[in-house]
Amino acid sequence: MGCDTADKGRFLKGRDRVAQSAEVKSLAHRAANHFNECMKALLRKQIKQSLVEMSPRSAAAKSRAACEALLATNEYQRADVIMLFIPIPLEVDAEPLAHAAWDAGKTVLAPRVNWQPPNMIAREIRSMDELVPQRFSLREPVEGEPFPPGKIDLVLVPALAYDNRGNRLGRGGGFYDRFLSHPDLHAVTCGLAFCEQVVSEVPVESNDLPVEMIVTDAGVVRFNDNDHKINWERKAVANDGTVKET
Repeated sequence: MGCDTADKGRFLKGRDRVAQSAEVKSLAHRAANHFNECMKALLRKQIKQSLVEMSPRSAAAKSRAACEALLATNEYQRADVIMLFIPIPLEVDAEPLAHAAWDAGKTVLAPRVNWQPPNMIAREIRSMDELVPQRFSLREPVEGEPFPPGKIDLVLVPALAYDNRGNRLGRGGGFYDRFLSHPDLHAVTCGLAFCEQVVSEVPVESNDLPVEMIVTDAGVVRFNDNDHKINWERKAVANDGTVKET
């Protein structure tokens, strides 16, 4: 049975409305992404500025306090295999954790970045001397087989900022998001940072993965999947680098 002119007209109008709706949704999606990227850029700038203003003495004291707080957690003490990040400027110095882990008989891993295609693997290290400066002066293990993600117990995840739900703002490469999404990885994920890096909210996208806990010089926070309430075990690090219980 054929369609009359009126039916064809209604069909064409309906098709045009669908096309316009799809175009509006596409424009809205692009606008939201642009806004998100602008907010990320602004937050990165603000956090970097606050970290640059931190004195070397204060940064060293805060790093020690954060590492000591992590060493006291059950998550660290139960872990046999720990993946650390090798610090770059403006990050907590996690190297003392490697030495503590070795002394405790734990296996220590460090990340190795592959740029093409972009991905990241973990390799075991037995000494900091095994790390070699690579692209962007990142110190990485250049030898050894990839360590199976399914055998890792604890992953320390760096970021420029974290928020009160465990969301993290990285440096834009997406390497940790890809690594943490590995189907075999069931490790506890832990942010390690200065308290200045924890903010009320971080812009997120669908592929951004939050951490399960954050450790800073201010203490430890674990996230409850039901209500994301925060329970800090608090310390305070003064501007002169001294640590005070609160």
